[in-house]
Amino acid sequence: MKTRTLSLLPLAAVTAAGLLIGGAYAAYAASAEDAVDYRQGVFQALKWNIGPLAAMAKGEAEFDAAEAEMRAGRIALLATWIVEGFPEGSDMVAETDALPEIWENTGDFADKAGDLNAAAAQLAEAAPSLDDASELGPLVGQIGQACKACHDEYRAE
Repeated sequence: MKTRTLSLLPLAAVTAAGLLIGGAYAAYAASAEDAVDYRQGVFQALKWNIGPLAAMAKGEAEFDAAEAEMRAGRIALLATWIVEGFPEGSDMVAETDALPEIWENTGDFADKAGDLNAAAAQLAEAAPSLDDASELGPLVGQIGQACKACHDEYRAE
């Protein structure tokens, strides 16, 4: 138990710092295009880290506990950065899959992002003690469900 708690302390510190710094940047973003670039980068980084975990969970890649833990920590951090990438006015950019409903239903959008944050935190907390892909699968599934819930309502196909 001590190992798990200690391993999450750096993640919590980095998350807090990221929220403070990132939130300040979002408030002063130079343009709506900057916000779009930011959020697309966050989503690309999420995809980069979720993909290998999904492959492990499906048995398409060999389970690697250290890699699973590393990627889970990254996902937990990145998930906290999503909402700040959708500041008011960033819906005016034509080249984006974000639907206008995000800015019409900001509370629900934030709740759905919060669901992803919770699933990602659960994965990061469990990752240090995972022994095989069968334990990873349900946790990755929760991440996928949280992503899908938001995409279904707030992302153009």
